[in-house]
Amino acid sequence: MLVEMLKTQKDAMESSVEIVIEKLLNVTKDRVPMVSNEAEHCLNIVLSQHDPFRCLSVIVPLLVTEDEKTLVTCINCLTKVMIKFCFK
Repeated sequence: MLVEMLKTQKDAMESSVEIVIEKLLNVTKDRVPMVSNEAEHCLNIVLSQHDPFRCLSVIVPLLVTEDEKTLVTCINCLTKVMIKFCFK
């Protein structure tokens, strides 16, 4: 359901994109693989649709985390945002 919301209601998410990214980053650590995979899929959608600088404002501070899963996810997100930014 969240995937469809992200695809069809991009404008509605615009005002809270930072919160959405932060929450999705937390859900990617879920122990249930299906839940964490869907969170990563949703995160990819958000990163591809919204302003790269707003996305970076959430991702960059988390790069100093001690949590390995969060760090790996943030590095993947950073890569996606930078690719989008460079090929704009």
